[in-house]
Amino acid sequence: MITTTSTTIYHRQSLLQLRDQPQNLLSNGLQEELRALGLLRFTALREFAGWIGARRKRATQCEYRDCCVFVFTETWLTSSTSDSAVQLEGLLCFRADRDPELCGKARGGGVCVYINTEWCKNAVLYVDFAMRGANVQNMVYTNIPGALRAEPRPHYGFSDHVSVMLIPAFRPLIRRAKMDRKQEKTWPPGAVSALQDCFEHTDWEMFKEAATSADSINLGKYTESVTGYISKCIDDVTVSKVSTTHPNQKPWMTAEVRVLLGARDKAFKSGDKAGLRTARAKLSRAIREAKRIYAQKIHSHF
Repeated sequence: MITTTSTTIYHRQSLLQLRDQPQNLLSNGLQEELRALGLLRFTALREFAGWIGARRKRATQCEYRDCCVFVFTETWLTSSTSDSAVQLEGLLCFRADRDPELCGKARGGGVCVYINTEWCKNAVLYVDFAMRGANVQNMVYTNIPGALRAEPRPHYGFSDHVSVMLIPAFRPLIRRAKMDRKQEKTWPPGAVSALQDCFEHTDWEMFKEAATSADSINLGKYTESVTGYISKCIDDVTVSKVSTTHPNQKPWMTAEVRVLLGARDKAFKSGDKAGLRTARAKLSRAIREAKRIYAQKIHSHF
């Protein structure tokens, strides 16, 4: 059995085991593979279709109720079997029976596809330009508006119509959102002691005298002058820098982690296996420590 994101393919041996006993489908552990697309080879389609229909009506059988497409091969249906005999509620049935006159076989063959009516509603057509003359040949539909962008491309070889390029319209968050730039002040070594020394040699009485008029102190002017002087002293001892935060940047990211990321990439590009192992180990420890510090910072607010 081979399983992909949206398609399930069963090997011949698994299909033969299910051919005569559809009631054992759950016991074979295949229920997960029927969620998006079910592909089965079965010779008793009418019995199995009834089995599927009964489980789609159950609230607990969401893997069958929400299944988008059921594909059955080897249905063994003939022209004598009416569509109503294999029709299921909530599913559209499309069948292609084997023609004995064309293949020379009276039994076997046949394909039947059930489409969930709730799967593709309000479909949007993406190809809206002519491909050959005034005709639009390739109809591309989806129920997700704005998911794709269709653009014409030159024809291939001796083809008489142009080709179509379907481009996903999804844009990553880093391209959709703008970078956040903010100015920060850093305190270099010795900045605190320099600021303390500045305050110790400041004549604070002059601010009071400047705000006093007729034995009345203007508190607004007094406060503004003192806070302005303090801000000026802080600007003298600190260093201003502009930090850029990308929209997809982790909140726990630190400068140390960035340096170690660069060291890991450099070791990888140089082909140094021993250096790469060391760089990865250091990076893992730094990330764990950064996450721990960030978690403590968040917990301290509660």
